[in-house]
Amino acid sequence: MGLMAGSAFAGTAAVNNVVAIGIETLGTNRPVVLSGQGTAVNPGNLAMSYTLGTTLQSGDLLQVNLTGMTFNTGVVSVCATNGSTGQNVALFSETLAANNLSSLTAQLTITGSQVINGTAGGAVGNQLWLTTNATTSNCNINTPLDLVVQAGESGSLTAAMFITTSGGSNIVDTASTANAVNVIQQYSYGTVGSVNNTIDYTTTATANGSNFTTGNQANDPNATNIVTNTVTVGVADTGLTVTALLSLQDSQNWQGVTNAYIVPGTSVCNIANNIAAATTAAALNGTVNFTIPATNISQLDAAAAVNNTTLCVTVSGGNVALTQRTITATPTIIVTGTGAATKATGNSATLETWNVNAYQGYVPWLVNSSVLPTYCLINNQSTTVTANIILDVLGGEGSAVLSGKSLGSLAPKTSVLATFTANSVSLTGGTAVDLTALGANNRYSGKLTVTTNPTNVTVTCNQIDPATGGKRSVPVLQNNNTNGFFE
Repeated sequence: MGLMAGSAFAGTAAVNNVVAIGIETLGTNRPVVLSGQGTAVNPGNLAMSYTLGTTLQSGDLLQVNLTGMTFNTGVVSVCATNGSTGQNVALFSETLAANNLSSLTAQLTITGSQVINGTAGGAVGNQLWLTTNATTSNCNINTPLDLVVQAGESGSLTAAMFITTSGGSNIVDTASTANAVNVIQQYSYGTVGSVNNTIDYTTTATANGSNFTTGNQANDPNATNIVTNTVTVGVADTGLTVTALLSLQDSQNWQGVTNAYIVPGTSVCNIANNIAAATTAAALNGTVNFTIPATNISQLDAAAAVNNTTLCVTVSGGNVALTQRTITATPTIIVTGTGAATKATGNSATLETWNVNAYQGYVPWLVNSSVLPTYCLINNQSTTVTANIILDVLGGEGSAVLSGKSLGSLAPKTSVLATFTANSVSLTGGTAVDLTALGANNRYSGKLTVTTNPTNVTVTCNQIDPATGGKRSVPVLQNNNTNGFFE
């Protein structure tokens, strides 16, 4: 039989200090304490209270339903103030042998000596409150209420309270719900930095694409941003440890890189201060994983914090021309210890973008053959800059088979024809670059770098169709640094 609504008023449930617990701790059930405070009986001082919307009758039932929580073991009491003596007394007490009770039906026994019924103590507007381990004769308002948050919970956990008649069939004070515990991420990810680095072909006479305009390092001073939120119960309270994993991917598989490492905070890059590093060819291959130790992440519960790291990438310089790329990272917060929840993985973000301050065009479908030659017309529209033309021959995976081969120079406001034929490529009137190593009749791709502002350069390519003798267009792909390669 369902409950019948009687003459209903508006009781109000309330919690004094709502507990915040880190979701990272809820790999197991965790005890929490709702605390009381002060000297006056009012909702602002009581651990969990119910303000009456009707006058109590002896034998009325207080119904308490918890979501995501249970009462802890011990004695749970429902307390009130005796309207005659002013003494705080227990109207109901029950000993709980196990912490698996998520609802409580408390029959409010009111004796003549308590004189609550019909007096100020049990009248509309006065409070009942719940405590753990209070004595029958003395319900101190500072006495806390012990609860247990269940493993795997999230969001807001509440207590719903209402009063029925002694038979339980008639609601005499309408239900009210109070937020008791907030399950939050103690550790979360803030916005990371994203920096642009310019591969240098133009700022000096010796610039050859092997360094950046700023030197031989590309740095991101905010490669991770781990935010520690304030909680009442968190990793420190529960004996857990927090570390993080930063997984890095380079779209060019670390070509030209001699080392990559992270330093704490926004420190100046110095490999001697690294907290994780990759310094060998074997380590700089595919995904590079850096572990951020617990000493570099706040382990405090009662204080908010932000912990950053700086990513430092050093290139080899010399004559190794760097390839445009993006370096992305995915952070993972790892909590270890008894009862730790599963790790939390953040979103992938671009930490570094490497562009060039020169024109670069990629010419696919080249053939090392005199039967199928390719002709590319290169135009330099700059009015002041004499541009160098550099060729990289790319293998099937984009790696350089031949790199940094100078084809010659191109004066301002002029054009020149580059001819790709059997075993060689050359500019009109220039010295041929030997391509014999590619093998006769093999297909390959070429990257043309023209060392001036890319807006001043155009490249158009054609092949001679051996069947018809006519020309056919060959695409030239460019990197616009935003949307990838386009024709």
